[in-house]
Amino acid sequence: MKLMVCGKGGTGKTVISILMARAFRELGYVPYILDMDESNETLPILAGAERPRSLVELYGGRRGLAQTLRQGEHSILSMLSQIFAGGDIALSTIKPPYKSTSDDGVGILVIGKIREFGEGCACPLNVLSKLLLSKIKLSDKEVLIVDTDAGVEHVGRGVEEATDGIVAVADPTYESLVIAKHLKEVASRLGKKYWLVLNKVPESMKDKVQELCAKIGLTPDCVVPFDDRIFESCMLGTKVSSEKAYATIKEFVRRILSG
Repeated sequence: MKLMVCGKGGTGKTVISILMARAFRELGYVPYILDMDESNETLPILAGAERPRSLVELYGGRRGLAQTLRQGEHSILSMLSQIFAGGDIALSTIKPPYKSTSDDGVGILVIGKIREFGEGCACPLNVLSKLLLSKIKLSDKEVLIVDTDAGVEHVGRGVEEATDGIVAVADPTYESLVIAKHLKEVASRLGKKYWLVLNKVPESMKDKVQELCAKIGLTPDCVVPFDDRIFESCMLGTKVSSEKAYATIKEFVRRILSG
């Protein structure tokens, strides 16, 4: 399956994506994470992997991709077919340096980052993400987790259309839950599966956050408590490790697999 991990900036989408991938791996699946966040560069570090080269470099960078896009989306699809020698794309055909693997067996792919002044917007990167996801054909037991950019710009670009479900990640703030509700509505309109993960929830606030969810019209599928070890990893830029959070996410992944 292809799962998009979405939500407001700062909710912990990257950490949840990593923990989910590890859980899928332990449960007998072959997980990949596709990093489509054009700003945050920490995913490979937090996953315990080398940083792969960005897939957008296959097009000569974001500017090259933007020039190709001016000819229409069909031009990008044509280049994808040339680069990957055919129609559908098997993840196994994407090789280093454009793919890396964490020390616990999670494949890492990166769409691209915006780093230069005046380089332009992320629109071409979102289009590439959408088209790439539409062409990827997963083998048996493969799972692709898409760590998205902050907010809902990818919704405007229709990236969700090429995936099987949305995992909304929300922290205990009203703004975050409103975005999660919007993502639920998007999933419903598209006929996609939807799950809500409440992340970084202080134990003392758990009941109040649950009440707020109910008021907004949300039902959490997983509640991950605030974790000092994860906070420290994100602060220092080291591999994420937390037995308690991982156990919670592993149960959540079992729930996803159960349908």
